[in-house]
Amino acid sequence: MIEPPTVKDFYPAKPSPPSHSVFEYTPLVLISGQEPDTLLLYRTVLEMWRYRVIETKNPEELLNTIEKTRPDAVLMDLTIFFADGIKILSRIREKFALASLPIILLSGHAQPEYYRTAISSGADDYLLKPISFETLEKSLKKIFLNRRAVNLPAGEVL
Repeated sequence: MIEPPTVKDFYPAKPSPPSHSVFEYTPLVLISGQEPDTLLLYRTVLEMWRYRVIETKNPEELLNTIEKTRPDAVLMDLTIFFADGIKILSRIREKFALASLPIILLSGHAQPEYYRTAISSGADDYLLKPISFETLEKSLKKIFLNRRAVNLPAGEVL
């Protein structure tokens, strides 16, 4: 006798969500910017990639959130004022405990002097807007692979 089809025949078990093969847990990424639509876009993409995400909208909130949550990386969107973003980056780097926190700056300033200033001020990467999500993903993976290579546990800084 032939068995009639069951629901399982039409709807196989859901595959488990992909994991970060290089991670033992899901990294926490703090995104900071002034434009709500841009923050939503970054959040959506990062969550799609299975990162945990928190966000801030102003510089003082950014510094406090970093100290409270100990994110694994920070994405700073320099929407309007490049100089203010560099000052905030310098304030983060001045704190000894935060010296190794990976920070990626997102900016529309394409001039080479902006890039040099950002990197010399302590940015780990400087990505030009409009952001290629492939480039952003590569930058994040590079940062997390480097942390793993030096056996730096998640949420820990040098």
